Amino acid sequence: MYKQIFNILSFVLLLSTGGARAQEYNLKLNERSQEIFKTSPEALDLKQVQDMVVNDQIELKIAYERVFQAQKKIGLARAQYFPYGLGTVGTMYWLNIWNPLILVELVTSLPSKWYNVQSEKNLRMAEEYSYRALRENLKNQIAALYYTILKEEAVLTLLKSEVFLLEQLREVYLERVAIGLSTMDEVHSIELRILDQRDIVLKFTGYLVAEKAAFNEMIARNPEQAKDLKLQPVGEFLEASDYQTDLDTLVRSALNRSPELVAANYVVNAAYKDKKSVRWSILSFSGIGFGYWARINVAGSKIEQAKLNRELVETTLANQVYVFESRFKNTLSHFQSEYAVYSDTNFYMNGVLEQFKAGEVSLDQLIEVQILYLKDLNEMAVAHYDALIKLNDFERAVLGDVKTPKFASNDFEVVLQRGNPRSNLSITSSGSLDHIEKVEYVFDDASIREIHGYSKQSGFNVRIYNRADTVISGFVRLVTADGEIIKKHFKFDI
Repeated sequence: MYKQIFNILSFVLLLSTGGARAQEYNLKLNERSQEIFKTSPEALDLKQVQDMVVNDQIELKIAYERVFQAQKKIGLARAQYFPYGLGTVGTMYWLNIWNPLILVELVTSLPSKWYNVQSEKNLRMAEEYSYRALRENLKNQIAALYYTILKEEAVLTLLKSEVFLLEQLREVYLERVAIGLSTMDEVHSIELRILDQRDIVLKFTGYLVAEKAAFNEMIARNPEQAKDLKLQPVGEFLEASDYQTDLDTLVRSALNRSPELVAANYVVNAAYKDKKSVRWSILSFSGIGFGYWARINVAGSKIEQAKLNRELVETTLANQVYVFESRFKNTLSHFQSEYAVYSDTNFYMNGVLEQFKAGEVSLDQLIEVQILYLKDLNEMAVAHYDALIKLNDFERAVLGDVKTPKFASNDFEVVLQRGNPRSNLSITSSGSLDHIEKVEYVFDDASIREIHGYSKQSGFNVRIYNRADTVISGFVRLVTADGEIIKKHFKFDI
């Protein structure tokens, strides 16, 4: 009887001392755990990191040198207009070796040389837009590293908190063993959980070191220079309602904005100019010979190759938008599920914490619930940063914001002004049309070609011939200054 009373009093004392310890850590666990999303004025945000990359990245400097070399090739092509320097001409004259055929060569080769210059200009522009594409690719890569490092830092912080709670739980069970309320098998079971958790901590520490090494390489910093750099956590969570967009519109936006497609178009133009240069070379001495038609055929083949490459770029861009949109929506849906689980666990833990304060549950019960809370918070944080990584990939494919458009189709109206023999279509808005760059009118009747309107003053007015059809229908694409596209359908009775 006395022994049972002693055990009960000892257990009550254990609860009171455990409660005192809990005041220091357990009671503030929720607040401590949320520090993984806490911002700091000294930390670097994503834009600052991307600026560091595009300013210091060696690959970009190499690409810039390619653009510089392409620019100089234009000068070399221009020099071919008059390949003989003044000193050479003077020497020829004084040594009586000047030949009128030299002048003939200079004059007859001018068309070929002119097209050669145009070809080099187009290639230089292709290099310029390839350089821009490389900038965007590097910004995308550093963003993925940025979010990955933040994710792994958050995971490590929560794992270490979990290890602390497990060690605290082991101490509670050791005290319970001392008074005969638990067994050493239970203590050993907790110790195994601690070892497993520490093993996971070591693995994630290794992952984080590797990610930071890659990050330092991209921002051109050695470990000593980068050791004090801190990255800004992202505490704002994504909402699915912000990303209700039309996929076909995003594909068109991607094609309109893509520097890769512009570069491919310049390569096609360069190939056409090169073929004309080869064709006109027949007037010069260098073009005369049995290889002339072979050179024409080769130049024509290069045109077809450039056109096929442009088609491949266009197809790849469109496919990337579809793929990245699907991946982003899937990860966003996963994040929402994890956030819902975390919210429920957080609510449950707060309820158990209040019960603990009231002396209704023991410390070991509270710790087990808090470990569950940390696991769910960990899963939510991982899903949060994974969704940001996929969003960044999606925005790289579109090369712009993929949020629900700032302007809705309801903000605009398509107006028909009937006339004879032609009618006018235009756009009206309750606000300003200054943010609209052009309007593309697409008709359901395939015999009516797509028409573009550019005049803001006229409401992007276009004129169409009246037809025997009693109905005219289709849709308009309003293209904004930042590349956003708003789609609006119309249907009128003629």
